Amino acid sequence: MVGSGASQSEDEATRSAPADPTEPTEPAETTTDWNTRAALIVFVAYLVVAFFVLLFHFGDGRWFAGDEWGFLSNRSLSDVPGLFAPQNQHWSTVPIVAYQVLFKIFGLNTYQPYMAVTIALHLLLAGLLRIVMRRAGVTPWVATVTAGAFVLYGTGQDNILLGVQISMVGSLVFGLIQLLVANHDGRTDWRDAVALGAGALAIMSSSIGVPMVVAVGLAVLARRGWRAALIQTVPLAALYGLWWSSQRSAMGNVTAAVTEPGLLWDWVRLTFVGVFRGLGHYPVVGVAMAGVLVLGLVLAWVPLDRAALRRLASEPAALLIGSVALTLLIATQRGGFLVFKGEAAPQSSRYVSMATALLLPALAVAANAFIERWRWTAPALLVLVLVGVPANIDAFSQPGVLAHPAFQQGQRRFVEAIAASPLLKKVPREVYPDPWEFGTDQLTVGMVQDAKKAGRISVATDVAPPLRDKVDMRLRMTQSGPGEVIVDPHGCTTHSEPLIIEPDSGERFSLVAPLSIAREQDDATFTIPTPYDPSSSGTVLTTQFPDMTLRIAPVVGQTTFTWCDPV
Repeated sequence: MVGSGASQSEDEATRSAPADPTEPTEPAETTTDWNTRAALIVFVAYLVVAFFVLLFHFGDGRWFAGDEWGFLSNRSLSDVPGLFAPQNQHWSTVPIVAYQVLFKIFGLNTYQPYMAVTIALHLLLAGLLRIVMRRAGVTPWVATVTAGAFVLYGTGQDNILLGVQISMVGSLVFGLIQLLVANHDGRTDWRDAVALGAGALAIMSSSIGVPMVVAVGLAVLARRGWRAALIQTVPLAALYGLWWSSQRSAMGNVTAAVTEPGLLWDWVRLTFVGVFRGLGHYPVVGVAMAGVLVLGLVLAWVPLDRAALRRLASEPAALLIGSVALTLLIATQRGGFLVFKGEAAPQSSRYVSMATALLLPALAVAANAFIERWRWTAPALLVLVLVGVPANIDAFSQPGVLAHPAFQQGQRRFVEAIAASPLLKKVPREVYPDPWEFGTDQLTVGMVQDAKKAGRISVATDVAPPLRDKVDMRLRMTQSGPGEVIVDPHGCTTHSEPLIIEPDSGERFSLVAPLSIAREQDDATFTIPTPYDPSSSGTVLTTQFPDMTLRIAPVVGQTTFTWCDPV
């Protein structure tokens, strides 16, 4: 059996590696070594300080956006099928349950508890990576410095400060727990059951759990043999397949799914360019870091015998392969566009952060190998790992547009203004006030009504005129979500001058191109125009109130608009 030789060379395997923390061991000198304890104490203290810095400083001004509304709207703990319904094609039961519990306690009155969970998961991820490094034979301080560089990793700030990333970061954390618990010597025992439970939580958090299970399977295969690897993968594959088949009709088309080798290669290449750029900041440092990774792994692993190699290399090597598998999975689902919102999509914060996390243990092993062979390289390697930290800390002040506190606070003011609107009770519960794909796209009127009644949302007391008019128009002329489409619009004409209409309540119109709508007020003036765009929202407009005079006009920057007859 492949794993039968794992214990035959115990002396060789443990000469350069700490004892496996998942296995009972005799007291050893390393457990009382002050240097080991000092490195651990420094790392834990750093995590504690980082938690408060991230939450109260870098996280200041954040609020709900995007997929977070999918965890909250039209979901409840009592609706079991809804807990298993996909969110943006992910199996998201774990984050949905977490958000529902937090919502019952805190509502929408504060965002910090939601963000605190993701921050805590990120810091736990850094701690688990350090454990992987130590189990792979990395010395305490090299592991502390390398894992510590990931703690304030501003390049990957989406996976730290966006509450919604409880999903993907959760998959990484549960996947690493499965790896650390399952990858032991000896026969199958209770640890394998615990590991399977962690793996189940990984795939129930997001689709990122799938490549994590692959990484665990590879590590266990290398160390324990094919039977143990099958135990850790086949049940989870069956579980995920069962969920997928039951939810296939609700999945829709996978966004921009691609399989072209050239495009997949571009995604992998650009993602890992982003990884080394994020870690090193300067191009020359990133190139040097990549060189250290390759040469250092050769130095670390080539001299080992088979048993030691299985024990020391299985976890970092499997995670390194897992980082590529993860990137390929993302590429097959999101690879239809290499540029998104003006930046390279493969180098977006969340993707680079996940690939970086899975690559770091191998980088630590490589750096450690250089230092063990040539002690004089330690200062240079220390600088190599830490030189990018200041730039990563500075990156927290430069979030992307959709993650910027200014944008998110605008979303907060909009939702709180909806809660204050006198029209709120008169609009159907299923209406989306603003189904814009990257904003409050899944927030319904019903959710705002319920949150207001339960005291779980702050109600605006002073709404600025532009926002007041936007809320008023969005509740009077509502826009469907992306799922509702009028297949055959008719009577569509292009206009260069404003069009005045008086629609009946309940009339529906096809929205085929961007335009703006304003309502005539009692003083014969019109409200500030509100833009409607079908490209990232719904394509159906519905009049919710009678006796309205509306002015249809082009949006800012355009000279014409298209208007269609009622359907």
